Amino acid sequence: MWMLVRADADASRLDEAEGVTTLAASPDTADRGDPWRWSVRLLRPTDEARAAGPPAGVGGAERQLLQGPGDARLEVLTDPSHVVASAHLHSGGKALDLSREAGSQLVVVPLAGETLVSDSTGPWHRWLFPGDVFVVEGEEHESLRLTPAPKPSHVAVLRLSPRGDDALRWVP
Repeated sequence: MWMLVRADADASRLDEAEGVTTLAASPDTADRGDPWRWSVRLLRPTDEARAAGPPAGVGGAERQLLQGPGDARLEVLTDPSHVVASAHLHSGGKALDLSREAGSQLVVVPLAGETLVSDSTGPWHRWLFPGDVFVVEGEEHESLRLTPAPKPSHVAVLRLSPRGDDALRWVP
């Protein structure tokens, strides 16, 4: 298992030209030369019109929007020839058991309140806060537990699965 926790991603990744905040993407920048596969972006109320498409140079992307509390909206863009995405918003403070299949990725984005993410059998755990993003991937199947703080808490859980046999890799 490989994990990435990016704290305060919403504060450090604002792209004024596009009017969105990229929380995580693969790859994170076009400079890397790797083909784009997916992006998770936070939209502000005024960004909807400008953020109606994929990052520059990416055509044919599938788009999903999750409406969080208040004005919080999360945009998930994927290359449908390589990635299948499912996304849902979890609210209410109840623990949620997550299963990540080998080769797939889970992306956890708290939108309101704190959220504890942990290995279902121990030994590690990590508190996440709005603005953080947590990405986990690997070659082995694994189980995680997500425990949002009591209300109000809202956390987006994104499952990214490969269309073919090649495992998804997060390319920072």
